[in-house]
Amino acid sequence: AEDGIRDRDVTGVQTCALPISGSPSVRRKWRGIPICPGEIEGELVFGPQGCGVLLFARARPETVAHFSRATALLFAEGGALAHACCVAREQGIPTVSGLGKDFLRQAQSTPVSRVRLNGSSGEVEFLE
Repeated sequence: AEDGIRDRDVTGVQTCALPISGSPSVRRKWRGIPICPGEIEGELVFGPQGCGVLLFARARPETVAHFSRATALLFAEGGALAHACCVAREQGIPTVSGLGKDFLRQAQSTPVSRVRLNGSSGEVEFLE
């Protein structure tokens, strides 16, 4: 991490999203922690602003209130036992977590509007 502190999930295990393919500046495929199975392709939405594949910076308890509008969930930070991840599993919402700050930065800085995710493998792909 930029501040010299590595990202860690709630169990203290170091987490890191690995780029699967793409140039160093624009990665199309990423792999995080698989949380809940399911394959979804949909509109990427930042936080609670709409409906679709909701992307949050962290898997925090307050994000749960927005799950009813989610076709799938992505978390830049958070481990498999984070409260939000446990609730996503209970509700059967395809979810990938632990994608990392670089994933979040790229999603926010590039004109990506659609993603494909696989909650079983933890793979996420930017489509456009």
